[in-house]
Amino acid sequence: MNDNAPLTRAICREIEEADLDGVADLLAKGFPSYDRAVWKGVCQRLADRPWPGGFPRFGWMLESKGRVVGSIFTIFTAVPLERRVEIRCSTSSWFVEAKFRGQGFRLARQAAKFNDVIYFNPTPGAGTRPVLDHLGFAPYCRGHFLAVAAASPTRGSAHICDYADYNSKGSRLSPADAALLADHSNYGCISLVCEAGDMALPFVFLRRRQYVSYAQLIYCRQPSDIIKYAGLIGRHLLKRGIPLLAIDCNGPIKGLIGHFMDNKPKFFKGQRAPRLGDLAYSELAFFGDYVSGFRAE
Repeated sequence: MNDNAPLTRAICREIEEADLDGVADLLAKGFPSYDRAVWKGVCQRLADRPWPGGFPRFGWMLESKGRVVGSIFTIFTAVPLERRVEIRCSTSSWFVEAKFRGQGFRLARQAAKFNDVIYFNPTPGAGTRPVLDHLGFAPYCRGHFLAVAAASPTRGSAHICDYADYNSKGSRLSPADAALLADHSNYGCISLVCEAGDMALPFVFLRRRQYVSYAQLIYCRQPSDIIKYAGLIGRHLLKRGIPLLAIDCNGPIKGLIGHFMDNKPKFFKGQRAPRLGDLAYSELAFFGDYVSGFRAE
């Protein structure tokens, strides 16, 4: 066999459960900061979750001679809104072996092919941004505000607790909010409930570390909620050794003490941009406790 012969064009198809070992092997090579055990855990988490029918369960792959040579995860979620269900998709972990890199765009295009889906990529690598531009993705978030939330004053009377300690009897949480908090607790996120008057507000954070521990906001109902209750939340998290909050935004946040970091853009494709403060069921939520080094407490 001539080793210098042109490579056979890879087949692009959906990832099936039987492919996950090969996908984990590939991603361990492509993202060596995380070992194979991490990627096996990521694959298992995808295998265990429900997903909306009619969409890929795991994502797409390139296959050559029975071997996985490229892959991308597509995390589809059905999000109930007031009068309809919205389908969102967080793309993640796109990698193609060097010999097949020229076929990588075909893989990315397949992953973003569905109409009436809101696609978003919250952690794009610098090398993927030209591809995102070509596929019609646009930035919707410039960066995040790193807030010393515990220094913020308390605005109004409220009580906060971990979702695991929340008494669901007579709960003011909607069934959708309760399910979201439970799901993200299972993913290793910090799920909190803030009771204020006759309301129960859900908050989800992912604990991360970059020189110092901080909590990245994954979900709140609306950005004004995190601003109003930042002091209460910040002091609650400070007891866990987390002094800072990272909040997605497009500029400094009035009323919070901290620094805007204009270096973490997020991209989307679809009829509307995702709301700031809503990374629920994204790759950060699903995989964050694996790749951040903090597992569920």
